Amino acid sequence: MGSTLKTTNIKELKYKLSRRALKSRITSKTILVIMIIILVSGGYIFVKAGEYSQIELLLSYKDISSPLEDELRVLEAEYVGSENVRKTILNEAKVGLKRIGVNIEGLSEEEIVGKSHVNYPKIIKASNESEEIHFNNAISRLRSASKPSGKNINFREPYKNLQKALNENINKRKEMSKQSAPAPITQLISTNVTRFGALALIFLFVRILLSIYRFNVRLAAFYESRADALFLCEEDVLDVACFEKIVNCLAPSREINISDIGSADIPEMTKTLESFSKQ
Repeated sequence: MGSTLKTTNIKELKYKLSRRALKSRITSKTILVIMIIILVSGGYIFVKAGEYSQIELLLSYKDISSPLEDELRVLEAEYVGSENVRKTILNEAKVGLKRIGVNIEGLSEEEIVGKSHVNYPKIIKASNESEEIHFNNAISRLRSASKPSGKNINFREPYKNLQKALNENINKRKEMSKQSAPAPITQLISTNVTRFGALALIFLFVRILLSIYRFNVRLAAFYESRADALFLCEEDVLDVACFEKIVNCLAPSREINISDIGSADIPEMTKTLESFSKQ
């Protein structure tokens, strides 16, 4: 092979190499952004792993139907219903006593309901038809919810029974919730599995993406060094020896291992130039 090579396609070759270098740079930057997103997401998952594992455990417990859970649901429904009755009768008693001008400041809930019983005729007399219906409905619901023994017409006693039932319900639900709560060791294991499992996957993805990122950076440097070398050469006549020296100066192959991108020796480059010159 001669020391010089005549070709009219150097401009076209420079353009192609520059385009390939640009594509490799864009690809490497895109991969870098993806790696950053994965790392940020992994950090978020690592921090929130405790919450995720707790939700997962609770869902797994819900999937397993048990008498304990069924009883807890029944207790919860009873509590909500009874608490609504308690609030309704207390609110109606306050409104009724306020309507007839009775001062209830500093009174306990039971005393307020008791005073509404004592002043029942006055409250009904001062009420319109709608207010009377609401008040009597509240009393009826109170007596039904408290399950009083015999015909108890005193509002205060049913209210005390309802309060007692609600307190017993709360204590019972607390005890049952402790029995059905997941064991701390189980939650700890689940949290660590979530955390380190996420870290392992992130490490795997980042390792793969990092190798692709490095490959594209090196490939871009490879193309750019050849394009720059061609830019420094003459337009029509290419001195191969000079070209080799320029490429050796510009290429990062001596400091960086670019074996991943295949053979990058000068003879192949000169063969490519020869093929262009023969066209």
